[in-house]
Amino acid sequence: MGLTQKLIQQGLEEGRQQESLVLAKRLLRKKFGLIPEIKSLLPQLDNQPVEILEELIEKLFDFKEATEAVDWIKHSIKDAKNPE
Repeated sequence: MGLTQKLIQQGLEEGRQQESLVLAKRLLRKKFGLIPEIKSLLPQLDNQPVEILEELIEKLFDFKEATEAVDWIKHSIKDAKNPE
């Protein structure tokens, strides 16, 4: 793969991550509002891999309480930082 292709691929991946981040944050705010527990976690989502963000987006439909979302996010962020 040439340099141009690598740069295009990197740009596409960064765009996918950015769109997933925006959607995840928007859905969190829409479903639970900006309660302190959610508000404090939003910046921590910024550097998460797209796979974590996409999984969060799917899980948001299942969460009934904000605490479920908060617990899942904290657990997932911890796991992403310390993969086995």
